[in-house]
Amino acid sequence: MKKWLRNPLILRILKKYTEVFAFPIRLSVLENRLVAYLGDTKKLLDLGSSNGKLVSLLAKKQSFEVIGVDTHILPETFIEIKKYDGRKLPFPNNSFDTVLIVDVLHHDEDPAKILQEAKRVAKKQIIIKDHFWQNKIDFLWLKIADFTGNIPYGVACPYNYLTLEKWDQLFGSLSLTKVRSERFRFLPLDPCRHVIFALSVN
Repeated sequence: MKKWLRNPLILRILKKYTEVFAFPIRLSVLENRLVAYLGDTKKLLDLGSSNGKLVSLLAKKQSFEVIGVDTHILPETFIEIKKYDGRKLPFPNNSFDTVLIVDVLHHDEDPAKILQEAKRVAKKQIIIKDHFWQNKIDFLWLKIADFTGNIPYGVACPYNYLTLEKWDQLFGSLSLTKVRSERFRFLPLDPCRHVIFALSVN
């Protein structure tokens, strides 16, 4: 990281921007879009929960049992979150109707391993919200947004974004069936491309 980006003032400014502007918009958009994918879900795993606020809002709209997992547990959380090693989920096979994975896979060098575990514990479906890119400008904007939103919190950014074709290849390699997908932006001028996938595990 460049020296000036380690400046505490810069980090405080980025954190303030994220918490006052970016996070509230993200929560509102995702809450309204993701609820349509949950169907008759009765038990849901939030894989990579952060503080669990998003899924707690979803649970208020549609009643279901929820538990989260993450590699790092924050001091304040909105749901029960278990710590795990980032690879092996601490649950038996077919434990959840739905596994929800929001903005997690692009933070891992090997998303296939995470998806394989998600498939193991899911009875019905996996819902993924992540990013995609079509050209170098898209990729650059994703890197900028990812960096500014995560560096104040010490979150690693490997920038492992996939094209839509690469997403399809990943799902096919794990025998996951894409039932539905949706491309969108958070705001009309949002330069970042977002996507939701609904995957059947059967």
